Amino acid sequence: MQALIPNSFQELFDRAGNYYDFPKPKADFLLQNMGFKTSSLNAQAPIFYAGDYTLGKYIYLDPSCEILLGYTKEYIADGGHSFYNTLIHPDDYRIFNKIIFPETIKFLQKQVHAERLNFSCSYNYRVKVKSGQWLTVLQRGTYFLHPTENHPLASVGFIIDITHFKEDTRIIHTIERIDRNFSVLSKEPVYKAIYYPQRENDLLSKREMEILQMLHEGLSSKVIGDKLHISENTVVNHRKNMLHKTNTKNVTGLIRFAINNGII
Repeated sequence: MQALIPNSFQELFDRAGNYYDFPKPKADFLLQNMGFKTSSLNAQAPIFYAGDYTLGKYIYLDPSCEILLGYTKEYIADGGHSFYNTLIHPDDYRIFNKIIFPETIKFLQKQVHAERLNFSCSYNYRVKVKSGQWLTVLQRGTYFLHPTENHPLASVGFIIDITHFKEDTRIIHTIERIDRNFSVLSKEPVYKAIYYPQRENDLLSKREMEILQMLHEGLSSKVIGDKLHISENTVVNHRKNMLHKTNTKNVTGLIRFAINNGII
């Protein structure tokens, strides 16, 4: 039976409660799936977790979360996913809730059940700690889905502080295959997307906006370069950057994106 893909992370919880009595893997199993044991997880970083979506709670949480987030593991565990989600920057959570999570589940549902735990999903976001400071963290995890109805029931993974390595706000989302023989991820992700939390019309530079408008008018890169007194190659590079920023594959998609978002 093919399950409907949740339209958001929040919708997952609305459905997951229906499976509260379905036999799910314990925390030890989920953690060992990533090559870890609970007895060895009292490390400052990264922070490991195992979550049960049917209960909306964390069934394992590394005690060192207090060092990073300022909240004890008991406090976060009591609040569950609902509390932790309130700590995530609203713009970043919007992208996770509406795009990253549904796309990840869509990908996993296409895999055979036995293979799903062999994929790891990663994405970064900003989180507000108890002191009021915003940190940037990387979260990586795997999902356990119902074997026949394909509904996400649990997840296991970790978060790690990357604030000092991340100065922009773009969110990078990847899905990678786990090499079980060596407990490492594949060199190349099987899925990758980049999102920009800020308003879409703030994504493009003034020069990129000029080039975009000319592309909309049907001008070639050479003609655009002549008009702006820059090389054709520079125009091509600007075009590539715009495709990258907007997650579009060609000029047609770029222009459609710009029109749909009121950029042109």
